[in-house]
Amino acid sequence: MTARTSIAAVPGITVGHATVPAHGTGCTVVLGPPAGLRAAVALRGRATGTREIDPLSPRHLVERIDAICLSGGSAFGLGAADGVMRWLRERGRGLPVGPLGTIPIVPSAVIFDLGNAGKPVGWPGPDDAYRACDAAGEEFAEGAIGAVRMVIVRQFQRALTSADLENRAVAWRADESLGGGLFFEGVGHTLDILDFILGPIAEVHAFADNQVGVSAAEDVVVANLRFASGVYGSGVWCYSSDTEEEYNEIIGSRGTVRFSTTRPVPIRVTTAGHVDDIAIGDPPHVHQPLIQSIVDELNGEGRCPSSGESALRTARVLDAMVRDFRQRRFS
Repeated sequence: MTARTSIAAVPGITVGHATVPAHGTGCTVVLGPPAGLRAAVALRGRATGTREIDPLSPRHLVERIDAICLSGGSAFGLGAADGVMRWLRERGRGLPVGPLGTIPIVPSAVIFDLGNAGKPVGWPGPDDAYRACDAAGEEFAEGAIGAVRMVIVRQFQRALTSADLENRAVAWRADESLGGGLFFEGVGHTLDILDFILGPIAEVHAFADNQVGVSAAEDVVVANLRFASGVYGSGVWCYSSDTEEEYNEIIGSRGTVRFSTTRPVPIRVTTAGHVDDIAIGDPPHVHQPLIQSIVDELNGEGRCPSSGESALRTARVLDAMVRDFRQRRFS
């Protein structure tokens, strides 16, 4: 039997999920043992959404909690914890208050995912969290690759020659007047995808150089990324290589997912030595799905996954990378 490495490896703790497919959201409940459990919290960021966090302070009168509820739906999702409290109270669990019965202590936190799946806005409610409690167990779904740890980005292309610079179809890759090189044209698409999958990038540090010197544009860039979600990443973009290669690899606790930003190659999922290639080709018209999602949102049907806010986040990350590596390069 394989030893559990999840939170359920702690005796008495069980975990349950409830998904709300109509709104692309859901909630997760972590149930403690009948006697409750001790817990603490560290709040990070300036836009947190929480409920019943005070009992997690070591100075609080309540010494134990009964469960934790994690939900989508932004502040609306905080109400899902009512379902957890109802489930626990029905079973006599919680802080004893004499003839009044028990008051279950359920600290909760939420994420902002309203409309992120391109579906009508909605959020988990008490009944969803109640279902999550019913489903709780020592074995629970963690996604195909488990908890995401980091992401690796690689893009290699062969170096341009002096002759290439005479060909307008190729020369744009190194022409600063046309955007500063292929790095600037391509990296934005990758950062957009990573923002969509892993959330905003909170910090970036980058190095760059012009190793070949065929043009003024940087032909090698290296960056380290820290996502607000706690995921870390690294990226290497080399345009002075002897090979053509481009992929992004998300590394989880139980496997990996590899995909390309620009090439119509299968998405490769690797888990426990098993490799599954999922073929997804380019659409007949590359921009049509995005345009359609914009039209749908304007008509009140769903939400476009690419917004002005996400575009601004990507632009800021790219600006930070350029500022960092050019300060290093020219200082």
